[in-house]
Amino acid sequence: MAAIRFALVLLLTLAAQLLAASPAQAKWLRADTRHFVIYSSGSEKELQRFGLQLERFNQLLRQRVDTQDDDNPNKLTVYFLGSQEAVSHLYGGKTRYVAGFYSPQEDGTYAVANRSKKDGMFDLDGMTVLFHEYAHHFMFRHFTYAYPTWYVEGFAEFLSTVTFADDGTYTVGKPAYHRALGLNLLAKTPIEKLLFGDIAGMSPEQVDAFYGRSWLLVHMLSMQPEYKGKTKAYFAAIARGKSQREAATEALGDLKLLDKALDSYFNQPKLTYLSSKIPIQVDAAMKVTEIDDVAGQLVMFRLKRKQGKADAKSRDALQKLAAANPARADLWYELALTGRDIAEGAEPPERDKAELLAEAAVDRALTAEPEHVRANVLKADILFKRLEASAAATSADWSKARKYLIVANAHAVDDPLVLIEWYRSYAYQRREPTKTAHDALARAFSLAPEVTGLRVQYALDLAATGEFDKAINLVEFLAQDPHEGEQGRKLLQILFAMRDAAKGKSPAPVK
Repeated sequence: MAAIRFALVLLLTLAAQLLAASPAQAKWLRADTRHFVIYSSGSEKELQRFGLQLERFNQLLRQRVDTQDDDNPNKLTVYFLGSQEAVSHLYGGKTRYVAGFYSPQEDGTYAVANRSKKDGMFDLDGMTVLFHEYAHHFMFRHFTYAYPTWYVEGFAEFLSTVTFADDGTYTVGKPAYHRALGLNLLAKTPIEKLLFGDIAGMSPEQVDAFYGRSWLLVHMLSMQPEYKGKTKAYFAAIARGKSQREAATEALGDLKLLDKALDSYFNQPKLTYLSSKIPIQVDAAMKVTEIDDVAGQLVMFRLKRKQGKADAKSRDALQKLAAANPARADLWYELALTGRDIAEGAEPPERDKAELLAEAAVDRALTAEPEHVRANVLKADILFKRLEASAAATSADWSKARKYLIVANAHAVDDPLVLIEWYRSYAYQRREPTKTAHDALARAFSLAPEVTGLRVQYALDLAATGEFDKAINLVEFLAQDPHEGEQGRKLLQILFAMRDAAKGKSPAPVK
C-alpha cells in the first residue's frame, strides 16, 4: 500500500486549496432514465454521461448481488451542483468539504453531488460519494436481512471507486485513496471492534479508521482467491440464525489470524483489482429536457427546504415569484410547504400566520391545477390536523378530507406519500386502520424502504396486527445501519416486549 502512504502528502496539500465557485445563474436540465431523475445546471452532454454512469452502476450492483432488475416507479432523484463548495453550503454544518450527500425522505428520497472533477486521484469527488450512497440506497431497496455495519460501509466504499469506460467496460476494486489518512495516521480498528463494534460511540477519527478498515476487509474478501465463497458462507450462516460472532468464526476462521492477514494485505505494495472486458449492458434510453427559468429557481428553493432551511427570506422570494406567475401550481405548492415548515418551528402568533399562509398557498395551487398530486396531499394533511383538534368533527368531515387523497391517488397510484397519508389519516381520527389503510402502508414501504420513519411505522403496524417476526426482521435491518442503529436497537427491545406480552410472557426491560 505504498501508493496510499504517498497519498497523504497530496491529500494534505489538496485540503488547503481553494474550491472553485459555481456559476451564479445557469439553465437547469432534467434527465429521466429508467431508474433515476437527474437535475443539473451543466451541459447536456455532461448530464447524459452522469445518467449513463448511474445506470451502469445500478446494473453492476445487480450483477454482484444477483438481484433481478425492476422498475420501481419511485425513482431516486439526483441533483448535480456546480462545485463541492455549493454542496457544502447547501449541506450546512461545520465541515466545508462535503462532496455529496444522500437524504431518504417520505416526500422523495434524493442525493446531491457536484459536477467538478477531481484535482487528483486522491481527491474525493461527488461521483464517488454518489456511488457510495447509492450502494446504501440499493441495499435498503433490495436486501432482505440485516448486514453488519462493517460490510454495509465496506461494500459501499469498495464499489464507490468503480470506473466505467465509454464502451461500458469497467474496473472495480481500485484503492479508496480518500481513506489514506484514516488507514495510515489513525489508530487501527481492532478486529473485534471492526466486526462487532458500534460506531455510534466512536469519535470522528475512530469512524474514519473504521470506514477505511471496513473497505480493506471487503476488498480482501472480494479479491483474494483464498477467501472466495467465504463472504457468501458468512451471510448464509447469519441467515440461518447464527450470531455475527458465530458466523464470522465459522466462515472466516480464527479472528486473530484474520486480523493479521488484513495487516499483511494492507502492507503489500500493490492491490489487485478487476478489469472487466464485458461491457455493462443497460437501457440507455434517456429523456433530457430543459426546464424553464421558474422551475430552475424552484430547484434550489426545494433543496433548501428539504434540508430543513426554510426561512422568511425564502418565503418572501417565493411569494414574489408566485405573484408574478399566478398560474404556476408548482410555485404555490412550494410556498405552502415553506409556510408549513416555518409554522412548525414558530410560536404563536407567527405560527398561526405561517399556517394561514400555507393553506392559502395550497388552495391557490389547487385552483391553478386541481389534480396536483402533492398539493392534494398537503391540503388533506392540513384538514386532518384541524379535524383531529376539533371535538365537533363528524365522520362526514373526515370523508370529505380524504377525498383530496382519492384525487391524488387517482393521478399517482404509486406515490408513497399519498399512501402514507391515507394510513395516517386513521391515526389522526383515532380509528383502527382499515384493511385498505394497512395495504397502503405496506405498498408505501415496498416503494421506499430506505425511509427510516416509514420502516418504523410499518414495523409497528405489523406488530400491532401480530406479525412480530416480520416486524423484527425489518427493524434488525435498521439496527445494523451505521447512522440509525441506536434507534433500531431501541425499537427492537419494544418489539420483543410486545411479542412476549402477546405470548403471555413477562416483557423484557426496554433500555
